[in-house]
Amino acid sequence: VSWLVANGYNVLQPNFRGSSGYGERWRKAGYAEWGRNMQSDVRAAGKWLVDEGINDAGNMCVSGGSYGGYAALLSALKDDDLFACAYSLNGVTSLPHLISYLSENRFSDLTVPRILGNLSLRSLKRRSPLYRASLVRMPVLMLHSTQDRNVPYQHGVLMADALAKLGKNYEFYPINGAEHQLKREAERRQHYTSSVNFFNRYLGGGLQ
Repeated sequence: VSWLVANGYNVLQPNFRGSSGYGERWRKAGYAEWGRNMQSDVRAAGKWLVDEGINDAGNMCVSGGSYGGYAALLSALKDDDLFACAYSLNGVTSLPHLISYLSENRFSDLTVPRILGNLSLRSLKRRSPLYRASLVRMPVLMLHSTQDRNVPYQHGVLMADALAKLGKNYEFYPINGAEHQLKREAERRQHYTSSVNFFNRYLGGGLQ
């Protein structure tokens, strides 16, 4: 946030359902709501910026990491009336892939039900950017750590391949040797520099 503000951008971080900050009831309100109510909260945050006169529709970029990267990619196919571009860092692109991966984890009973609920495979795919890539309507930037143990690197590779086959406007870069959390200075520099260059390109630059 400090980096973006220093480069002249307004930044809003929404506390969407399922996130922390508003107690247990608010966190549980996000169970099985990936791509639905949790996503609606992201759109509501963007619309609030417009309604308050802080930013103009079509002159904002949606971005995030991990789940936030997933939300940004969903916005890329749903919210082109609000956002001009989308940036995903280590983002989830396929809920079926994520659930299959997490099911092999020793703590799967704690994680999987919160995402899966009673959703069918068809519903999970409909809530996954990977299977709806044809609907992407804005430029997309994706960075993904090659040693990510939370959201495997394959999520980024598969999404990039899908966007490439469809001729979409996208960029995809690996963060070689990095894990889910960017621990080394060079990794963070790649993230910060790539994101601001991307925003400058499609938002006309923050600092004038």
